[in-house]
Amino acid sequence: MPWAHHKTIMLGGLVAVGFDSSNRYLLAVSHNGRGLFDLASGERIAKDHEDWAERPWYFDDKNQCCGIGALKDEVFDIVGLHGGSAYRSAGDGSMACRIHRDGYNWKALVSDDGLEEEICSDDEGLKGIALSHDGNWFIVGIASRIDVYRNANSG
Repeated sequence: MPWAHHKTIMLGGLVAVGFDSSNRYLLAVSHNGRGLFDLASGERIAKDHEDWAERPWYFDDKNQCCGIGALKDEVFDIVGLHGGSAYRSAGDGSMACRIHRDGYNWKALVSDDGLEEEICSDDEGLKGIALSHDGNWFIVGIASRIDVYRNANSG
């Protein structure tokens, strides 16, 4: 499969991540607030500085979070500290992602039509993985960063 590392977004205290409905933006929730990033450029296009805990815009029981900036009216499905099962499959369902754990070590895996590929692995605190609904992006959220991968077969 043609996954290539695209960008690393450095941030501390990551809590959760999610894609917008257009699959162009990534919302990151951290202990220092929310950040909205353009996936193609990696540029942060909006930021607030509110801790996520007990905020009216963070719904840990639903694994959802309200957006910020230009996407303030959008509710994002998120994966992270409180779990979440959004973004496990893409397109027609032939592409999927999963985590394989072995003690403190983990592997992020993506399968396409039954063929599975290890995208990355580590022993650092994994917060979540997500596959965009269009199958063009795969993200791995770790305590200190978000690694963004792009599907080379995407347009």
